[in-house]
Amino acid sequence: MTDAGYEYDAFGRTVRMPSGLTNTFHVNDLVQRQQFGDARARRGCWTRRSVSAPSPPRR
Repeated sequence: MTDAGYEYDAFGRTVRMPSGLTNTFHVNDLVQRQQFGDARARRGCWTRRSVSAPSPPRR
């Protein structure tokens, strides 16, 4: 897509969409995190962690 508001990284992966959704990626191109809204507000976010690293409890 080449519509206004879309941003891509050097590998052609969509990192930002006009809706405010941002993506970050692992080195193997799988999505690590999708976040909607302000990072400080953490309005909507999910993170995919490595299987080898246990996740700390969320509070």
